[in-house]
Amino acid sequence: MNLSIERDIAHPDVRLEKSKSSLVGKTWLFMRGNGERIAGELTLLADGSIVGYFNANEASWRISDGCLEFLDTKGRPTTRFSETATDAEGRLELNGAFLPGPPGARHVLRELPTGGTLVSVRASSRRNLVVMRAGDKALYPNWPTAALRNWDLAISFYGDGSVDWGQEYFLSQTGPKWQPVHTWFTANPHLLRQYDYFWFPDDDIMTSWENVNDLFDICRRYELQLAQPALTGDSYRFHEVTIEQPDYLLRFTVFVEGMVPMFRADTLRLCLPVMQEVSRFGWGHDWVFPKLLGYPPNRIAIVDACAVTHTRPAGVNTDSKLANRQLRELVTKYGAKFMDHRVRGVIFRCPLPGVVET
Repeated sequence: MNLSIERDIAHPDVRLEKSKSSLVGKTWLFMRGNGERIAGELTLLADGSIVGYFNANEASWRISDGCLEFLDTKGRPTTRFSETATDAEGRLELNGAFLPGPPGARHVLRELPTGGTLVSVRASSRRNLVVMRAGDKALYPNWPTAALRNWDLAISFYGDGSVDWGQEYFLSQTGPKWQPVHTWFTANPHLLRQYDYFWFPDDDIMTSWENVNDLFDICRRYELQLAQPALTGDSYRFHEVTIEQPDYLLRFTVFVEGMVPMFRADTLRLCLPVMQEVSRFGWGHDWVFPKLLGYPPNRIAIVDACAVTHTRPAGVNTDSKLANRQLRELVTKYGAKFMDHRVRGVIFRCPLPGVVET
């Protein structure tokens, strides 16, 4: 990023001439003065909170005397960004002293491009959101429709051009599954307040609008924090535990697969920082998400009553050696359980619902 420095040489301690509103919602790269990255993407919210990164020294933010300041958990300023610069596209770079550090310690905030922002194309009052990373061969246009759906749709398109499948949001951006998700939601934090549940199916999943309606309803009824629909018996699969069991409404587990995970809003907020972790093929994140929740009983589940079909072989054109190495590095880093397919309890479809501990 080539910066065109806009500092007043006569007054090197330039005050930030930007209003609070002009800083809110943007995505920033947070670095030390020597260029070492601290956080890949963080967002400043209007209420003074910071999304996408947390440290005791950067617990919140404010503008004081014209300068952006980061505050610690006790409300004391830790970094005071007193210098500004802009690049050729007008994006900001903020530079300031790290106050608890040794003399000369600096922090830098660099504004990132906004290409990852989800663009709303249709207004809705629904409280559920489906976010699909979709390419030119996506199956969504073939999903049987219904009179109504209780969910909005966000298409994150990595194919050619654009599509109109009746979605509420559209984004065109290439990349793996989880890192773009992190970018979109940190750039659009209002979505975490606008919706209660979020489902992230791959684009080779076959289901129906009605089935997705039921999936959201069941997750809400049982107050699930993390869930997935089961896979039909004719699906391509990685994990046998995900295959539909017809006697059960749902099974409580310690694992859901990254192919079709459902997050409650508070869970997604908790898991977002992990989504920026490097894993080229998105492997390993699904083992870390339950770990971050602390493996709560009766709050993580595979929903058998809403099975979907995975229509394509998994792992095609994948460098499996690299994918497995990155998976194990991620699982080890967070101390997550690996290949733990325990079923901790079930709810039967009939004759009477009831939890049976196993």
